Order: sequence, then C-alpha cells, then structure tokens
Amino acid sequence: MIELSELWAALLPVWLPLAALPFVYLLRRQAFMAALLASVVLAVIAWWLVNNPVTNIDLFGRELLLSRIAQVLLVALAIWLIFAFIFAWRISQGWTLFPVLLLVYSLITGALLFEELVARVLLLKVAWLVMILLVQGGTKGTTRAATRLLILAVLAVPPFLLAATLITQRVYQPESAETLTSIIVLALGMGFALMLAIIPFHAWLPQVVEDGPPLVAAWLVAGMGGSYLIILFELLGRYQWLAENEQVQNILFTGGLLLAICGALLIV
Repeated sequence: MIELSELWAALLPVWLPLAALPFVYLLRRQAFMAALLASVVLAVIAWWLVNNPVTNIDLFGRELLLSRIAQVLLVALAIWLIFAFIFAWRISQGWTLFPVLLLVYSLITGALLFEELVARVLLLKVAWLVMILLVQGGTKGTTRAATRLLILAVLAVPPFLLAATLITQRVYQPESAETLTSIIVLALGMGFALMLAIIPFHAWLPQVVEDGPPLVAAWLVAGMGGSYLIILFELLGRYQWLAENEQVQNILFTGGLLLAICGALLIV
C-alpha cells in the first residue's frame, strides 16, 4: 500500500493546479500575476513529470498509471500552456482563461491516470463542458460554437460507453468475440471521429475558430485532441485483438488518407 506522502507526491500533477486555482481566479483581472502564477505551477508539473519515473498508484484498491507517452503529452501541454499564458497576458483571451485551463489540465491528467475507458471518457467530458463555458464567455453575441460543442459532447459519450461495456463483455463471451469486436470498432470509430474532428465530423471546429478566442480553439485541438489520441494509442497497445483487427487498420488508413486529402483541398 502506497504511503500517504507518496500518494500526494505521485498525484502532484492533479492536485497542484487545483490548489492554485482559487488564487489564479482571484488574480484573473491582473493578467500578469495570473499568468505568472499559472505558469509557475505548470513549470513545476513539467519538471516533476520529467524527473519522476512511471509508477503504479494504488488509490482505494484501484491501480492508476500515467504511461510514458501520457507523460510526454502532459509535459508538452504544460510547456504549450506556459507560452499561451504569456501570450494571453499581452493579448487578452478573457479573464477566466488562466483558471479554467488549469482546471482542464488537471482533469486531463486525471483522465490519463485511469485505465478504464469509462472513467477516462467521463473526466474528459467534464473538461469539455468546462471548455464550453470558456468558449461562450468570449462569444456573448452568439451561442453557435458553444451549442455545437455541447451537441458533440452529447453525441460522443454513448459510443464510448457502448465500446467500454462490450470490451468487458467480450472477455466473458469468447464465443461472440467476432460480433462484439465489429461493434466495438464501429463504436470507437464514431467516438474518436467526433472528438478528433475527423471529416465529415469536423463542423464544430471551424465554428469555434470563428467565434471563440484563438487560444481556446488551439487548446481544443492540442489538449483535448491530444488526450483522445493517447487514449486511442493505449487502447491499441492494451488490446492486441483490437490492434490486429483488419477493420481497425482499414479505418485508420482510410481516415488518415481522407483527412490528408481534404486538408490539402481546403488549403487550396
């Protein structure tokens, strides 16, 4: 059983942003001080992630683990946020940007600690809902971007929950493995396509870019999108039957090719 002091140290990337959140919120109208405090918090977290090895965390009988690839993502996001906060200090993106992004960072870290897909999805949904408030805060004249983000969150949850349920069911019903695998692949494909803005499920992204603060739109792609990519990679690494499935390989190849072609056409 992990000692309490070790547990607090292991969960530092989760609780430190939450502990600093009230102070950053109180300083939100003093952009320099808010940006400075939030940046120091993120710098400490990035240093901690770089200098601490990956270890299992036993929390109330549940094993939590921050994988190496998740650590790399969190370090990159922390560095990105530091530069974003410096930018937001000079060019305002809204007073609540600093505390809200600290909260979202903590939620993303918590989501990546869990192995269960349900816990990960639910924590990321909470982070997504918080981001909706930030988007709407910068677009008081219209609710289009916030509405599309809310619809997206509602549509994406059921496929992920269905996939998580069937993954567990597949273990106890090996005779139905082929059928269950096909449904799991379709459910995961729909969920990830929605959250990663894969064409033609990308309608929410241009609206957020048009109506919301630039840094918020960038964070939705870098922070939230990166988190879902990590979850996808870890699912493929954990379940060999999923990674070796021909349907999954075809979807990844076709989706990547379609995204590259459509992106090139839109640039032209």
